[in-house]
Amino acid sequence: MKDLIHLLDSLSGFCMKIGEMIIGICGIGILISMIFAIIPRTLFGFSFAWPEETSRYLMIWVAFIGSSVAMKRCELVSFEFFVSMFHGKNKFAAALIARAITLYFLVIFLHVGVQMLPSYMKSKAVGLPITLFWPALGLFVGGIFMLVHTIDGGLHDILSLMGKEGA
Repeated sequence: MKDLIHLLDSLSGFCMKIGEMIIGICGIGILISMIFAIIPRTLFGFSFAWPEETSRYLMIWVAFIGSSVAMKRCELVSFEFFVSMFHGKNKFAAALIARAITLYFLVIFLHVGVQMLPSYMKSKAVGLPITLFWPALGLFVGGIFMLVHTIDGGLHDILSLMGKEGA
């Protein structure tokens, strides 16, 4: 059991670190894209077709990967109102219920996302030579990271409820 906990903790930490790197790279990409959108329009009176679309797609990655990082840091809006109504062991149980609801949502989200991937692979972006698979991949990666964090946190909640956390 300790090996499973250690594995999930390591995987969750790895997902968070990768997520932070992806957010940084995408943020720089958005900045560069906006520079290519603003400077030519301002100085030369023309604009490229790709910067706005590039920024939008990178923002999808930032939103979903950023949500996974926020979830790991316990900074993501969740069922706090529901959980805060309880105290003691009941609070752990309420947190576990909230995680179960989140887990259910993420499984459905990822299932539907996998079903939609073939249609995203057929659809082309307007201003970029890519398919919509690449922006949709940001949703999928963010969802996988959130799933890992939810399972890791849920396991810790179960251990806390049983009084075995830290044992």
